[in-house]
Amino acid sequence: MAGLRWEAGRVGSSRFHRYSNAETKWYQTGAFPVGISYRQWVGGPTYANDIVVVHSDVCCGTGQTRRQEARDDRALVWQRRWPLLPRVGCGGMIGDPNDWLNELENYFTPSSTEFDAAKSHRDSIEARLESHLGIYRMFEIGSLRHGTGVWLRSDADYLVSLKGTKPQWSSSMLERVRASLAARFPTTPITVRRPAVVCNFSDGVVELVPGYIADTASGDPGYWIAAPGGDWMKTYPEAHNKYVNGVNTKHGGAAKQLARLLKVWKYQRYVPVSSCYLEMRAAKHMEEQSAYIPVWDVYMVLDDLETYSLAALNDPTGLGSRFTACSSDAAKRDAMSKLNTAVGRGRKAKEYYSDGDHAGSVAQLKLLFDK
Repeated sequence: MAGLRWEAGRVGSSRFHRYSNAETKWYQTGAFPVGISYRQWVGGPTYANDIVVVHSDVCCGTGQTRRQEARDDRALVWQRRWPLLPRVGCGGMIGDPNDWLNELENYFTPSSTEFDAAKSHRDSIEARLESHLGIYRMFEIGSLRHGTGVWLRSDADYLVSLKGTKPQWSSSMLERVRASLAARFPTTPITVRRPAVVCNFSDGVVELVPGYIADTASGDPGYWIAAPGGDWMKTYPEAHNKYVNGVNTKHGGAAKQLARLLKVWKYQRYVPVSSCYLEMRAAKHMEEQSAYIPVWDVYMVLDDLETYSLAALNDPTGLGSRFTACSSDAAKRDAMSKLNTAVGRGRKAKEYYSDGDHAGSVAQLKLLFDK
């Protein structure tokens, strides 16, 4: 990117940035349909090193903001992870750090079709487990269900309610499910990653969390699933989804936005902490707030995580087992080390923001999220 110029513009209702080490010019506005070539779109000469990054619900037709890239005559058929630039105005001034965080969260929001390939395997998985092991139901859980997934990082997650008697050891259940699916999909790597059985299909990853019905007294069934460190734990995924949605509605979508930002930090900085744990921490934090200010709330959650040393979180619904942060002591030590660094950067970003130094604040946020 060295030496390249960039400027912001609009394509229809969509904002775009064009990078060029040749000529910089504005192109016509209008629809930007999927499949059209870059040359056809600009209606004029192109350059080998031109890159167009488009934030658009027009070009994807999904109602979700995405980024796509076009080079030369190649059609817009793939997405690219590109370093996120701060929002700037016409004068080149760095904008509000809260806008920067909102754009970051928007950038990592999956399109509505991103999980389609992985979800296409659902019927064959369900049919295999029903015929071989017996199941009551199979339904979406996790970030797929909650709407807190991270672009190119999150998987399609399902809970499988098994028939029969819960065995003494959760490892026995996981191995039965793994072996059954491995026999059905012999060319697909299928492994156990507690509490899930992971199917690494060539076109997408599906994580299955098998479990046995624990109770139905609350109206939202509880399930015994494999605990991260061994043994069993009780979970109420549908009650948890209602809880997160309730807090999210209270703040106009902020709970899920904050959860996604925490997950982006996890993935960008390779922090071995549970995504579910981060999501429930975000919802619990926002439940106690009167407003959402991204720079402040990101820092506050990270600071709380460090203060309480990634302690297990009581189920906010009061129904299930506690949410644990890490799968092992070694993972927790690694996570705490990275969390300590993150808290320092988050604190500086918050302080710079409070002092009106937006450039300094954004610089710290870039370090925090490795952008």
